[in-house]
Parts: sequence; C-alpha cells; structure tokens
Amino acid sequence: MSVFYLIYTSKITLQASLHTMALPDIYRQSVARNTQANVNSVLFFKQGNFLHYMEGSEHTITQLFDKIKADKRHRNIRVIEQGQAPNALFGHWKMHCINLDSVNDMDDVDDISPLLDYFETAQFDSASVPRLLADVENYYRSGKWQRHQHTNFDKGSYSHAKLRRLGFKHRYFLWIQLGFLLLFLLLMVYWVLQNRVHWAGLNHPLSALTGFLAAAL
Repeated sequence: MSVFYLIYTSKITLQASLHTMALPDIYRQSVARNTQANVNSVLFFKQGNFLHYMEGSEHTITQLFDKIKADKRHRNIRVIEQGQAPNALFGHWKMHCINLDSVNDMDDVDDISPLLDYFETAQFDSASVPRLLADVENYYRSGKWQRHQHTNFDKGSYSHAKLRRLGFKHRYFLWIQLGFLLLFLLLMVYWVLQNRVHWAGLNHPLSALTGFLAAAL
C-alpha cells in the first residue's frame, strides 16, 4: 500500500535552544501526535539542525506539516522532497529521534549512515536524501537501533550542552589561561607583601594597583 512522505530541514530557534525541556517536549508531543494520526517519522538532530522524515496519508501529513510550520521552536523550514512511496519504511517508528550530538563513537554513526558524518542542513537535497533513507531503512531493519542509547533527547538545553562540548574541546587552552591567571594573582600578592609599608602611605586603593602595573611594565 502506497504512502505519502515528506522530508524537510529546519533550525532550532535561540529561545528553544536555551530551554531545558525544548527537545524532550518535541519528542513527547510528536510521539502522541503521530500515534493518534497514524504517522511514522524519524527526526535527526545535530548542531541545532533538524532533518525530519514523515510518512502516512497525504491529507494527514499535509495537516501535520501545517502545524509543524507554525511551531515557534524552529525556523528556516525547507521542504526537500515529498511524494508517494510504494510502502512505509518505518512502521514501528511513530517518532524516532537520532540525536547525533550525543554520539560519542563514530562507529555508531556509521551503523546508521556514513552520510551523517557530514550532517549539515544545507548538504541534504533531493539527490542525497534517497541514499540516507536507504541507509536508515537498513539500520531500522537490522534492529541495531534497539540497543543504541543516543536516539532520544535528554533533558537539558542545547545551548548549555554546546557550551559543555566547547569547554571539553578547548580544555587544555582553558587550563593554560587559568594557570596564567593564578600566576598573576600570586605575583600581585607577592608585590603587596613586599610593599606593605609603602602601601600604608597610599591615599587610595587604586594607587596601589597603578603602582603595581607600573612596576610590572
């Protein structure tokens, strides 16, 4: 039995990215809505970008997409492809989320599709999507998705998670900067102790700082 499908991309809004429950709410609401409407879908998310595939009756998908377009949690909505397919691809996925930001092992990504190594909204078009869907269908039929733990959205804002990832990526640079800061503070304390007699004769605390900077330079 043929089904209607639609696939689109969008980007999370700044307001939604700061909300700790935005992504879990999207998942929870979509599961309930898709189950009621008998729609299957899979949603990819990475670095603030969504890629969403939906399948069901044309009337239902059209109505559902109208509601999705009105959702203020995303923007830059772009339909990549829509049409009729000979059969449903994901019968057991009323709403399956693949959160690529939570994947630690790139082998897990390759289990789904090598195309996801280079996930960017702008890179997906009507030429690449069939390849991606074929890979995801194989992943679905293999049953590997049942043991992967990165497929749903955890509680926590996307922006905070992004800051944590940036902090981890640049942790050595941050440690070096912290070391320089501690060294500066130690030198300042040493200078104050060495000049404590002169300090008592200063009229204003800013004079001490000015004197320290002048001596350092």
